[in-house]
Amino acid sequence: MKVENDNRKITILWGITGSVGSVNIPNYLSEIMSKLNCQIITIMTKASQNFLSPYIVELITGRSVYRDMFLSIDGVKVPHIDLTKKADVFIVAPASANSLGKAANGVCDDLLSTSFIAYNNSIIFAPNMNEKMWNNKIVQSNVEKLKSFGHIIIEPGEGIAISDGKANRGAMPGTEKILHIIRDYLEHRSLDQ
Repeated sequence: MKVENDNRKITILWGITGSVGSVNIPNYLSEIMSKLNCQIITIMTKASQNFLSPYIVELITGRSVYRDMFLSIDGVKVPHIDLTKKADVFIVAPASANSLGKAANGVCDDLLSTSFIAYNNSIIFAPNMNEKMWNNKIVQSNVEKLKSFGHIIIEPGEGIAISDGKANRGAMPGTEKILHIIRDYLEHRSLDQ
């Protein structure tokens, strides 16, 4: 079964974390929604809201943004269970060092990290952080651990660091790359079922 031939809307659960790449997420959401027959449900961490307003995300997706593990919105009673059950794809973009560490080590202290544990398939992570952070042995150990669990890591690209204005590896991948990985993931999932 090919994803493009499936008339059913794909449900993407999209986690947004406290990384500077969050400021570009509205562009990612808009472009992916225009190129893929999908609905996007978002979970925003508290830190992500320092970079991006949930209101903007709601305007783009046409759906409520989930931020609280204990808040029932739109009939969703237990968000980390109900949202992950609906998801065909779970992507975390941008994925901060903090979110990678939580996912790799089973830390469940907010809605997004609890959702990592409740999701029974591979999660796609698009790390976004300063190159020094990305190259840190702890972060790399967490990345390797996530890969060993079957999760998908989209390697960060080259970009300009906000901290010093210099070229550095740690930028969010382009929308086309993320779209390609989502389509590939869906194609492989449909072949496995």
